Amino acid sequence: MLFTLHLLPSTRKRRAQTEDYIGTAWGQGKFANLYGGSPIADEKNLRGSFYRYHVVDPIYFYRDARITMQQIGYLAPHSREDIIKNNRTLYRAGPGLVPMDTSKDGKFERSDDWSSCVYFYLDKSTNNLPLIDAVEKRVAGL
Repeated sequence: MLFTLHLLPSTRKRRAQTEDYIGTAWGQGKFANLYGGSPIADEKNLRGSFYRYHVVDPIYFYRDARITMQQIGYLAPHSREDIIKNNRTLYRAGPGLVPMDTSKDGKFERSDDWSSCVYFYLDKSTNNLPLIDAVEKRVAGL
């Protein structure tokens, strides 16, 4: 998968393969670090998750940011059996829906479910909201 961060209105982009972006280098295995990790990496059931906190390398933007995840997988011998057994149709990566020959290795279009969460911090108030309560008051009774 390819991760692209578009910083708007600037034309600057950051691009990385997803496994590089989250710090696994090649493939996505289960691991956890302070600022990034992959707590779920279940290839058999095709389930996975990852996180990356930009604490030491913040992403600055003035008004808008858009993140694009390109969903391309790679069919290899170790994953072929499940694809064929489940009679799945894969489509070659690229424009159009061109069925892939599953007897051969190659890139294919994935169809994954995504969710995300973004945390951001303001250096000063930008509205007329009241000041936030002290931590002690906000966590009282938890």
